[in-house]
Amino acid sequence: MRISIIGGGNLGSALIQGLLQTKGWKPTDILICDLAKSKISSLKRKFKIRTTNKIEDTLNFSSILILAVKPKDMEGLLSKLRVSKRKLFITVAAGIPTRFLEKRLGKIPVIRVMPNICVAVGEGVCAYSSGRYTHPSDEKQFLSLFARLGEVIKMKESFLNMVTAISGSGPAYIFRIIEILAELLEKDGLSKKMATLIASQTVFGSAKMAKELGENPESLRVKVTSPGGTTEAALKVLEKGGLEEIFSRAIKSARKRAGELSGKHSAKHVIANEVKQSQ
Repeated sequence: MRISIIGGGNLGSALIQGLLQTKGWKPTDILICDLAKSKISSLKRKFKIRTTNKIEDTLNFSSILILAVKPKDMEGLLSKLRVSKRKLFITVAAGIPTRFLEKRLGKIPVIRVMPNICVAVGEGVCAYSSGRYTHPSDEKQFLSLFARLGEVIKMKESFLNMVTAISGSGPAYIFRIIEILAELLEKDGLSKKMATLIASQTVFGSAKMAKELGENPESLRVKVTSPGGTTEAALKVLEKGGLEEIFSRAIKSARKRAGELSGKHSAKHVIANEVKQSQ
């Protein structure tokens, strides 16, 4: 299997890194396209993959194209794509609905997926939804690709903005927590390397227990929290500080932004703009 990726940003780079860590994938199986020559030169040095700054090259290279550009750049990209043969288009841009791509590209198979950056180490969350013209064979191709990168979960497209706010943006929240914990350890005299290792492993081990032991997070939290102990003292401070409310407001803000992007790029919005421009 060969794939083309348009967009060499952080997520595009994470997808490449994740794929090259799995069996059967070689650097020559991947073509990355980006208009920034410095970016594709850097990716070529790092991963030894094929690179180009010509969009038509991606169409000729493979039958699977991953669109990994920023949401604001999606409309411009789609206006440059000239699809003459049946291709599977996979979009990883936040807030861009499948119907927007179908409106621009025609009756072609489209899968919208929201992976997170953890695909770089094969531990991503990849929530996806298929477009109207996607056949089971297209979905099978998609799954053979993304199942290598972590957990793949199919859902209604209407849920993807919510998932984007949690799993798509979520690694940033977790990295921030690791950063805070490590900084506190550094203030007490530990080296940055040791502090980061302790904070990272604490988060990693906790997540692994939550995923693999079959117990709910509340039960696991209770096991760690001895009455009158250090953990209880710390949790009381977090609760008093409104930890749940802070996360709730943060997620609502992320969901709102994803919804704004969806509305801006909906097929209905595009048609309304075209009518307005023709008047």
